[in-house]
Amino acid sequence: MTKPIAVLGCGPAGLLAAWAAYTRGHEVHVFSIKVKSPIGGAQYLHRAISGLTHLAPDSTITHVVHGDAGGYQAKAYGTGAQPAFVSFDHVADDMPQPAWNLRAVYDQLWDFFGDQIYNEPVDGTWVEANRRKFKMIVSSVPKRALCRTLDPSIRMQGVPTQVTHQFSTQQIQILNRCLPGGPEGPDNTLYYDGSDAVSWYRASKIFGTGSTEWGSAVQLPFPSQDVVKVWKPVATNCDCDKRIRNLMCVGRFGKWQKGELTHHAYENVMERLA
Repeated sequence: MTKPIAVLGCGPAGLLAAWAAYTRGHEVHVFSIKVKSPIGGAQYLHRAISGLTHLAPDSTITHVVHGDAGGYQAKAYGTGAQPAFVSFDHVADDMPQPAWNLRAVYDQLWDFFGDQIYNEPVDGTWVEANRRKFKMIVSSVPKRALCRTLDPSIRMQGVPTQVTHQFSTQQIQILNRCLPGGPEGPDNTLYYDGSDAVSWYRASKIFGTGSTEWGSAVQLPFPSQDVVKVWKPVATNCDCDKRIRNLMCVGRFGKWQKGELTHHAYENVMERLA
């Protein structure tokens, strides 16, 4: 009998990975603290997903760009860990981007997998204890949760106890609505600002959902309950996942890698199982 595939994490990347394994004909078990992701910020799918979306995009995102990449990076990352690139580098003013509604797709995935999620925490110890039960373990949970060098009570074979892997991050602040007096524009518009004219660095209205984002150092005149503080992965030197043959990491948090988009989780699993 073929072993099932385990997916760790029930956010959009995790459930897209589960959908890929399911459509490849595998039995899928999802393990996660069962909390549905609020999907904050400027989020949309960059690719169609077979069985979940139409081939034609739901809409087209229009980019509006002010300032420069250096100013954008300074506002978003301040003096903290600096990424090798920022999203400003890959956009241009009035550039169109085909888009699919991520929140709608995630709702479909939650309806499909939600009742089947095993509500339990997962980490490196869980993977070590359960890896032989599954054909493959696909993890979308934050990679640092799987890192064995962060736990001094565990000695990995071939890894000296004095080695500790590094995980660089940057905190941002998100107001999950359009900013009063902010940029005015039609739905499905994404604004990047690397100028000194405004304090935010990105604002958007995508599929009817508004969002405004600031770096961690900006003092915002909003009630604390209206602002979500999020730690964004920047980079890591952790290779603990490479030491388990049937473990693969997906998603930006799973890989702890900037530039990873949500649809990549689906594509990575499809390719691995092809």
